[in-house]
Amino acid sequence: MLSSCGEKVTPEHTGNEAGAGAELLWETPPVPGPYQMTLDGVKIPELVLTQFLTPAWNSFYLENQEEPGAVSAELMAKMVEDFYSDPSTLMQPVIRDFLILRRHEENHAEINQHDFEHFIEEFDANAGETRSILVRQMGEDGLAKHLERRFRLREMMKEFNAQTGNVSHDDIEAYFNSKREQVRANMLTGGKVTEESVDAMLTLDDDTLHKLIENQLLQERIEQVIDAWILSIAADTKVEFSGPDGKLVEIPVQARQ
Repeated sequence: MLSSCGEKVTPEHTGNEAGAGAELLWETPPVPGPYQMTLDGVKIPELVLTQFLTPAWNSFYLENQEEPGAVSAELMAKMVEDFYSDPSTLMQPVIRDFLILRRHEENHAEINQHDFEHFIEEFDANAGETRSILVRQMGEDGLAKHLERRFRLREMMKEFNAQTGNVSHDDIEAYFNSKREQVRANMLTGGKVTEESVDAMLTLDDDTLHKLIENQLLQERIEQVIDAWILSIAADTKVEFSGPDGKLVEIPVQARQ
């Protein structure tokens, strides 16, 4: 029924990080380039684009391999062409995040250093091996900039959150009821659980489920606020992108589909 909604996902995916399936991802070639993108004439750092594009390219590459191993030059050229065939759809998530980031920078030229230091401490405490991977990819200075972008995005999401109303119990109950039968049927598929056990689990008396629904509805409201704001500035925002073919294209700024 529900995906947990916590802090907003950042635009700077780290790509080939440790974890399930990492060995396989390491076998994929780097994101084909060159590529660049500007937002109202300001160039988005290439490293950020690389981090954003890497997970999408990894998935695309593995899905389009005819068989494990070397890929012919002809197939690779076709894969690159297809990967970049719709830059508007491909790049919308990073455009969205950089618009949010720019708004925070415009509203707050200086960040709250005390809160930022606490943010870094939390990151260092929880990152584990991921920190070493990021340092190898970016260097210490690059990681510091990465964390500042993440911090600004989080702070801006708090400001958008303040523009939304509270999620009521009636809202949560209505969402729960709209999804319950579908989720119940899915859980019963395969016959591994009984109807009685499923009915016992699917109840709003479960505080965890109640909180998950509340967070999901709140996140959706935040995204709706962001959509409305993005649509209000779309006509006056210019995004240009070029991929390996060198062709410069203008990408329209869009709300979520």
